[in-house]
Amino acid sequence: MDVATALYLLINKVDKKGTVSFDKVNKQLELDWDESNTRKMKENAKYFVRKMNQANGGTRSHLLFKNGFGANICYHPLGGCVLGESTNAYGKLKAHENLYVLDESLIPGTIGVNPFITIVAIADYCMENLIKQNEFA
Repeated sequence: MDVATALYLLINKVDKKGTVSFDKVNKQLELDWDESNTRKMKENAKYFVRKMNQANGGTRSHLLFKNGFGANICYHPLGGCVLGESTNAYGKLKAHENLYVLDESLIPGTIGVNPFITIVAIADYCMENLIKQNEFA
């Protein structure tokens, strides 16, 4: 790799969220997600990379993901079973007994940083409540 090549990992907001639904007739999940969901995100990322390279020299890496900017890039997907909406305040799915969500899908969307610690904190919070409520006894 040329030392003048920069490999940037960016945290960016996806303006158009995707959806997942269940087709009861065909009994299959349907995903609504395509290039349009990440168009603004890619524009923002390209702008940032261009500005960084103009200020510091070099070029961006072309090693990953459709020359660096693909609609299939999402290192930390969030949302889907949002805490307090799809679940109660502790990750228990509404209208389902003994079914809990304790992962990144509880977070409604981009939080602006790597969500690892936030995911761990939310899962710990939910598990502590389950233990206190003796849900597993």
